[in-house]
Amino acid sequence: MDYKKLKEIVKKYSDSYYKDSVSLVSDEEYDNLMKELVSLEEEQGFFDLDSPTQIPGSDLTNLKTLKHKRPMLSLQDFRTFEEIEEWYRKMSEYEKNPEVVVELKYDGMSGAVRFKKGKIMQALTRGNGEIGEDITTNVSLIKDFEKIPLSWEKEVRGELLMTKKEFERLNKDGKYACARNLASGTLKLLDEEKFKERELIFFAYWLEESSNKKHSEDLEELIKNNFKVGTYFICRNLQEIKEAITEIENMKKDLDFEIDGAVLKINKKDLWEKIGSTAKNPKWSIAYKYQALVAETVVNDIEFWVARTGKVTPVAILKPVFLAGSNIQKATLSNDNCMKELKIRVGDTVKVRRACEIVPEIFEVVSHAKDSKVPIFPKICPECGSELKKKNEAHADYYCLNENCPARIVGKIVNFTHTLDIDGFAEILVERLREKKLLCSISDLYKIEERKEQFFSVERLGKKTVENMIKNINAHKNVPLEKFIQALGIPNVGAQTAKALAKKFLSLEKIMEAEEEEIKTAEDIGPIISLSIKEFFQDKENKKLVDFLQEKILIQNTLPKKEEFLFGKTFCITGKLNTKTREEYYKDIESNGGSISESVSSKTSFLVTNDENSGSSKNLKAKELGITIINEEKLKNLLKQKI
Repeated sequence: MDYKKLKEIVKKYSDSYYKDSVSLVSDEEYDNLMKELVSLEEEQGFFDLDSPTQIPGSDLTNLKTLKHKRPMLSLQDFRTFEEIEEWYRKMSEYEKNPEVVVELKYDGMSGAVRFKKGKIMQALTRGNGEIGEDITTNVSLIKDFEKIPLSWEKEVRGELLMTKKEFERLNKDGKYACARNLASGTLKLLDEEKFKERELIFFAYWLEESSNKKHSEDLEELIKNNFKVGTYFICRNLQEIKEAITEIENMKKDLDFEIDGAVLKINKKDLWEKIGSTAKNPKWSIAYKYQALVAETVVNDIEFWVARTGKVTPVAILKPVFLAGSNIQKATLSNDNCMKELKIRVGDTVKVRRACEIVPEIFEVVSHAKDSKVPIFPKICPECGSELKKKNEAHADYYCLNENCPARIVGKIVNFTHTLDIDGFAEILVERLREKKLLCSISDLYKIEERKEQFFSVERLGKKTVENMIKNINAHKNVPLEKFIQALGIPNVGAQTAKALAKKFLSLEKIMEAEEEEIKTAEDIGPIISLSIKEFFQDKENKKLVDFLQEKILIQNTLPKKEEFLFGKTFCITGKLNTKTREEYYKDIESNGGSISESVSSKTSFLVTNDENSGSSKNLKAKELGITIINEEKLKNLLKQKI
């Protein structure tokens, strides 16, 4: 490709990402284009001064700008261990096997925050590296800065993020692409009251004006002064570096915020000047980015599906494509607004990714099909013909409000059986039985035995299948309270909310009687969810269903009680395990009354690690706080002894 054309393409993608918080291409594609530009400049022996290779990416918009006291350089991205090996070989020319700190690479917005007497005096975005935008007013409202000691008078650099949970809360209508974009837009809000309605967090990764000799000592100083610092590893050779990168990738799914890789920094700061920097990147620090979960395919059709809540969702039926270990054949388009923004049509070539690495979603149309038409969102329910309505004008979603809509009935029954682990009720079977008017509500599940002769007569169902259905239902008549609440399909109530309700109220009766204000006192339940719960139990048909189910099944509160031998004990597990997975140990601990934490704090009772001499931040923090450190064998013995 022609040099000037390639330069302009990379510049366009860079400006869109940093200025508008919009990714026009995947990170992997952008990095490949950047590498191609670097190679072309090296090959021709010159570069233009305005080349993106010479200018750090900029997020400048129209806010007041100020100059950084020292430039905030960006990092060169690597994607293979071979590149890491070559980088470490070069670093070893300055010192044999130099220590490397491996940290989380946050997927947020970088910023520099300057303090005086523990108070924020100035906060700037990274901007173009030399100049940043003034976001002092908004950053001063972030809760993470409330506990900084009055003696603190240094500049701290770090990442401003939005948690996955906060993003889900604000993105119920699906209008935001990702947490990073929403965090970026939130930081630049000019409306202070609107900013207060959203919650951002700050992870520190850099300390200016430091006299410490090592970067890890800077991180520890930040921790001691109440800054939030992510997990990090001090590595002494290439193998440890690889293990740390892998460990961070394994942690990724359990974190409540987005990361997209790991950052590597030479630990000894006196080597930094010797190693040096380019105009854009320090040579002594690099970023390792995980492989993007992106694929390209074709839209074969667009259908409109009705969920058990009545929400109507457009779904793209795709030409099957292999992505992250499985064949993807459909992807949600969220709502009408999403369809319009993408301008998606049947026959289009699109890019698909896994949102939060779980749900497939289309994020870009590569090319439109010839003579294709833009799909029109239906005005009536595709299942029952009822008029579709918005619950209120503030939301983009359309709903079928007909409680007897076939799709809603099937969805409720499938959700109920799936939540209670009752096998034998696949969606296709439930749909057939609904058409025969044999399963028209959740209560009909508990009438199968008395009506089994009618079920036997259903074509291709079979006597044995019906007997197994009855057997599976009868085997699940002792139901944990939190499972029962989740199985009811209350709008906005998932597993965690159901658990919070059970923990707070202890019985179904108390939950049903609770007022909105009391419901809001349960953990992580806000006004929208509390109203949804109250409205559900006020509905006559719902109350009738619950009364019926209470006659058929025994609902028990199985959450830990004070007599459980690990009650009140909090465990944090880190590093490699030998005999069980982390999830299996979590289950063992919680079943005996213990709690799990992903980080070490004064509330942690035990840190579980098989490497007590590890340089990880969790290990160092536990030692600093005097927390008991045990290995995997001691944890197993503790669980066996029940003491």
